[in-house]
Amino acid sequence: MCFIFYYFLSYYNKRLFPPLSLTTLAAYIPDRYKIKIIDNNLEKLSKEADLVAMSVNTYTAKQAYDISLEYAKNDIPVILGGNHPTIVPDGAINHANSVVIGDGQLIWKNLLSDFESGNLNKFYRFSQFKFENTKPPRRDLLKNTYFLESIETLRGCPFNCDFCSVTRFHGGKYRFKPLSDIERELETIKKHSIFIVDDNLIGFGKEAEERAIELFKPKNISIDDLAEVYNDLITSLNNIDSSFRKFFKSFLNSHFFKVSIFTIAESIIAGRIFERVIRDAIQKNSY
Repeated sequence: MCFIFYYFLSYYNKRLFPPLSLTTLAAYIPDRYKIKIIDNNLEKLSKEADLVAMSVNTYTAKQAYDISLEYAKNDIPVILGGNHPTIVPDGAINHANSVVIGDGQLIWKNLLSDFESGNLNKFYRFSQFKFENTKPPRRDLLKNTYFLESIETLRGCPFNCDFCSVTRFHGGKYRFKPLSDIERELETIKKHSIFIVDDNLIGFGKEAEERAIELFKPKNISIDDLAEVYNDLITSLNNIDSSFRKFFKSFLNSHFFKVSIFTIAESIIAGRIFERVIRDAIQKNSY
């Protein structure tokens, strides 16, 4: 049986990131299935498939729906998952045979069994995936080369920002991948530049701060990392633990962070304006 995962057009360089979501899910597909991962940035649609699955964000939804229609013409079932189908499953099901709602790691065994028996359900729901004993992504299935590698160390974010779907999709509590699993995964990665796809890498609170220090010790992630953090971390460095503040400031000397912010025209956390936040952060913390 040929099972195809699709990865959609990126707003970034087409070879910047590999499709981590798909290699992660592929690790939980039983070995008896033949899996192909198609990066639609770099490859053409595959016409030969028994089942097709697509990970969909809102900005790729129309493209996913168009591809679903093409496979439907040939009676090939399509499964949709990801942020967009999870948030609007009743709309997504109009363009697919089944919709996976939420984390998909542990759904596929039952879903594929239903497919083989000809009894696919419309919706498959799974409560939040726990990171204990995770399986490493199937990077061996990738045919293309990329500038950066990517890795995930946690899911979830408690801030529930108006412009962001993370809390709704991944929940309002941090779910940490065990450091031992991260170390084993890093041993399989040859590239020296890694994008950390975490919803909020550093996190918030004492437990998250202590984990971040441990995560970035030389024995763990000690390479050229890129990551996303919440802007409140920068604005509140003077209020957090001094050991973590010292660690974070030294860490910024050799690493790049993508900071999530609100609209520039509006007040940010604690009534600060964007321009003032950046200026104060530079003056007080020497970034």
